[in-house]
Amino acid sequence: MLLYKKACLDVILLVLLFVLPKTSHLFVFGGMLDELILVLLLLIVAVRLILFKKDLYAPWLVVGFVIYALFLIIYNELPLSHIMQIFISLKFLIIFLYFYTTPYKYNKGLFLGLIYFIVLIFFLSSIVTLLQFLAPATFNGYSPDGRGIGGVCASGVFFSRVHYSAFLVFFSIVLMSLRPSDNRIISVLIHYRYFFLILTLLLLFLTFDRKEILLGLFLLIFLFNDKVKGTNKLLFYLFLFVILCVGLFIFYEIFKQLNDATFTDKQIRLLMFFHAIDIFNYYFPFGSGPGTYGSIMSIKYQDVYEQFNVAKHIYLGYGNDVRGPIFDLFLVGMLAEYGTGLLLLLLLLYKIGFKHFNTQLNCFINIKKVKKTTILQVVVISLFVPVLINWYGILVFAFLGLISKKERRRYVSKSH
Repeated sequence: MLLYKKACLDVILLVLLFVLPKTSHLFVFGGMLDELILVLLLLIVAVRLILFKKDLYAPWLVVGFVIYALFLIIYNELPLSHIMQIFISLKFLIIFLYFYTTPYKYNKGLFLGLIYFIVLIFFLSSIVTLLQFLAPATFNGYSPDGRGIGGVCASGVFFSRVHYSAFLVFFSIVLMSLRPSDNRIISVLIHYRYFFLILTLLLLFLTFDRKEILLGLFLLIFLFNDKVKGTNKLLFYLFLFVILCVGLFIFYEIFKQLNDATFTDKQIRLLMFFHAIDIFNYYFPFGSGPGTYGSIMSIKYQDVYEQFNVAKHIYLGYGNDVRGPIFDLFLVGMLAEYGTGLLLLLLLLYKIGFKHFNTQLNCFINIKKVKKTTILQVVVISLFVPVLINWYGILVFAFLGLISKKERRRYVSKSH
């Protein structure tokens, strides 16, 4: 019962972090509630590290990144209020550390709680997607840029096709990495695995998000790698190659007009990249500092934007009160702000994806497979999509935190 309550509380925590930013106007503290929760989580992490002496590779890298960011604020003579940007930028790592430092006895119960939660999001989003096509005006189905079927595309409970498409790729990774167990929901997912995979790919296509569709197609190679044995592998990869070619051809034909309009020298995300490189070169090796380019604080601090003549529609949007794409956390934005210090973050992401596997949970899921493919997805789409600090990033790094623990030898020996 205690394990069940712990799983429920942590899942409720994730729900709160999803709901509060969208409903902050209903509360007395406005948009501060989710930040207050994150401060509380940070204090819990600190207590756990002191009392339980957890493996410190992740916390020390995070501490190193914070010290470096504080140095940038002093070095670049930025307002002290930009310290808040460090906290905002590290939201996904605070969530990671909270689940990473969860006591071992809660591992299995919390893991199953997260699986149930992910499946619930998938089914609710499937229903909402159907309603979005049946009644797009009521369920926020119309795409702002007109892409989709009659201008309608799927966005699920996220009400964002970008976030929904990222979640669907993550769901397919989890789905294809599950291992047979006595748990009912996992048994159902495995029994109907390919039905759910086809449904997931269909929903992914209906988001009309090009990056995730392409990434989803290529990740199939990794997701199916351990499903085919022996001499069948050659035939499988030949078949998969044909499927990919057909998929890419269909992708090209469907998105041809949109691609022609997008891939020009005035495309926003290309401009973002070019400006970021210019800023990185000028402020090399340290960077322009947190909250100066591609983040919330930079909306009010525009010195760097003016210095490099950054196109205003990048950060102000195209209309009245419409924010541009440079507002949240992109890796190209962090390259400009943190310079070579970004290597600390990339090193941490590498360790999350390729080091320290929670073998206690291997009975439920292929830990190495799900970690490597998920980190690959996060890094690729983070180049031009702010997934690190939105709710998708919170969910993914909660999951990664739980499955990234390095067990203590004493605990492992007892389990055997």
